[in-house]
Amino acid sequence: MPLAWTINLRTALTGIFHSECSAWRRLPQYRFQRKQIFRVKYSWKTPLGFSPDATVSNLRLGAFSYVSPRTALHNVEIGRYSSIGDGVQTLSQHPVDFLTTSPVAYEAVFSGEFAHTPPEQNFEKMPKTTIGNDVWIGAGVKLISGVSIGDGSVIGTGAVVTKDIPPFTVVAGVPAREIRKRFPDHLVEKITALKWWNYNLIGANITWDTPEAALAEIEQKVRSGAVLHHPKRFHEIYKEGEGLGLREEAYAPFSRRYGRTSRKPFGVDVILIGL
Repeated sequence: MPLAWTINLRTALTGIFHSECSAWRRLPQYRFQRKQIFRVKYSWKTPLGFSPDATVSNLRLGAFSYVSPRTALHNVEIGRYSSIGDGVQTLSQHPVDFLTTSPVAYEAVFSGEFAHTPPEQNFEKMPKTTIGNDVWIGAGVKLISGVSIGDGSVIGTGAVVTKDIPPFTVVAGVPAREIRKRFPDHLVEKITALKWWNYNLIGANITWDTPEAALAEIEQKVRSGAVLHHPKRFHEIYKEGEGLGLREEAYAPFSRRYGRTSRKPFGVDVILIGL
């Protein structure tokens, strides 16, 4: 996996999102052909927010979600309608059960006369972190890599998450501990059954501040066709020379470059690789 690098998206790909990520903007469509990038007139919208100074690698970001400034996210999958606050970070792991916690046991760290080929060890320092749908992660939260954050969860500012968070749970503190359940069980069951985040609800007249009423309104709008299921698309933002390019449904190039064999979508809306 390439090392993470930070790039100013505002200058590299003009007009995607502003730094506060508080409004959706159209993303220019690019098509990849014969190793050239051709700009195409706006023909679709990708509703996501991505801060210009975020540092990410292998990030899968769902529709209607946003990533705030100064975040550092590596090997992370984020669902839809999720809000990632300023300075949220995923932290690598070290082998506490090995004789040493130093990475010299499983990877080359130094160069020159101290360069070495470490023995093969069954250790993953940055396992995949999963963040569900409708999750709010407050500013400055740190996530130990490999944790799973359930749908509808809320993580308070400055918390350090060291273990999985169940769906619809509010946590805070160091280490993060459960404060309360976000909704009663019967409401959680309704939300889980409807999976409202699969729909494009931007601009819909929903009584968001009354969850029971909001669910009923969404169900009615789905039945009537007033709101539509938001289809999953695959996009890849990648480094191209000194700038960035974007490929729509770039399954084959992704498979060739990263050793995957499937041409099917990976169940996410946008994939940012090596940014």
